[in-house]
Amino acid sequence: MNFAVRTPAPFHGGLDYEEVRSLGLDPLEIADFSSNLNPFFQSEGLLSGICSGAFAYPDAGYSEVRGAVAGFHGVSADCVFAGNGVSEIVHLLCRCLTDGATVLIPSPTFSEYERAAVICGARVIKAPPPCGLRFDAAAISSAVRNHRPDIVFLCNPNNPTGIYLSQSEVEEIIESAGAAVLALDESYADFVETGWDSTPLVSKSNTVILRSLTKFQGLAGVRLGYAVSNPRIISALNGVRPPWNVNSFACGTAEKVFSLPPEVNRESRARLFAARDRLVEMLSSSGRRCLPTDTGFFLVSAPSARALRNKLLKKGVAVRDCSSFGLPSHIRLSARPEPDCNRLLKAWAEIESEG
Repeated sequence: MNFAVRTPAPFHGGLDYEEVRSLGLDPLEIADFSSNLNPFFQSEGLLSGICSGAFAYPDAGYSEVRGAVAGFHGVSADCVFAGNGVSEIVHLLCRCLTDGATVLIPSPTFSEYERAAVICGARVIKAPPPCGLRFDAAAISSAVRNHRPDIVFLCNPNNPTGIYLSQSEVEEIIESAGAAVLALDESYADFVETGWDSTPLVSKSNTVILRSLTKFQGLAGVRLGYAVSNPRIISALNGVRPPWNVNSFACGTAEKVFSLPPEVNRESRARLFAARDRLVEMLSSSGRRCLPTDTGFFLVSAPSARALRNKLLKKGVAVRDCSSFGLPSHIRLSARPEPDCNRLLKAWAEIESEG
């Protein structure tokens, strides 16, 4: 057998059910601050009556989903690609690369960009911020001009920092990219209070906008992401995707999401930000240092993120240890209902009192 282990197994937020059960805990009873899911989006009604297609193959071209996405973004359906979550599309983009390709990734950021590039044999260049944790458009643009990558992955808002770049900052990076593809991951764009529409970039550059129904809609188990780009890039993605990569359940859910009235998102966003502000206030009042954010999730300083994460989990509270982002002194928290926040503060105080 001629197999090679190219990268470690993926490591992300969310619960490790085997670990939780090994601690004698019920996964359903965990207060999960680790996964960046919006708990205030009323998604239950979306899931009723959409299993009728389970006994047939899904539409191989996902025409209804692509049509719904196209209508939402004001583009033609041949500018839309449906995927099994944004993570799959990231991997498919890297599959489109030729031998010897280069991928540039501002860091710290979502680890799957690097993992996908390494699996496909690409050379990875990381571009850390010049100071602090905020991406610097000028520094990224300089790195792009110096290294001439084939793909630039840009998470906006960024995971794990929650910082959102302006339209002018992103356009500065695009201008430096030339013929390179900019994969603009907007999985968390719905979390931003005052966002800007990136869709026009598609007609002016090799930009691929990545969006997800996992995070803001809280539909992590459905696994539906999509890309909006020019027809040439969409055609390349279709050439490397597996057949029927999106299941019928996900397709039906997506169609319902895009038919919702705008006030559903507005109400959910208002509740999310109110909960975030309350959690930041509670943490700050107890002496914790919360870093600025533009989203519903944020970083908190901790002497040892890994140790704190493990101790909190034993008390039924899950947080994201950011060591895998290169931030071993930070945890990431997402907004949760106040009873969960109270559990977090109580458990953290108990850990400190135990020494």
